[in-house]
Amino acid sequence: MTVVDDLGEVIASRSLCLKDDPNTEILVTMWKPRASERGDYSCSVQIKGIGDEKVRSVYGKDAFQAIQLAMAFIGQRLGDLNEQHLGKIWSEYGDNGTLGFPPWK
Repeated sequence: MTVVDDLGEVIASRSLCLKDDPNTEILVTMWKPRASERGDYSCSVQIKGIGDEKVRSVYGKDAFQAIQLAMAFIGQRLGDLNEQHLGKIWSEYGDNGTLGFPPWK
C-alpha cells in the first residue's frame, strides 16, 4: 500500500514512456475511491513525468462509477498530452492511440 498525503491507498499504477526516450517514465496513479461529504465518491488520479503533474479528483455516484470515469479521464488526459508531444507517448497496453485507457465520452 502506498499513501500520499491524505489521498489514501494507491490501487493501480502504470508506467508509460516516450518513444524517443524510453528512460523517461510517465507514471499514471489511481487512488482508492473515497466517500465524500456530498454522498458521492471521488477517485484521485495523477499523471507524473509529463504535463502539470496535478492530482485530480473524479467524482461518481458510487465507487465503481468514480473508477470508470477516472479511467476515461486518464484516457482523455493522456490523449491530449500525447497530441502535445507529437504522438511520442508509448504504452505496451495500448492500440490505435489509446495508450491502454478508454477515451473520455
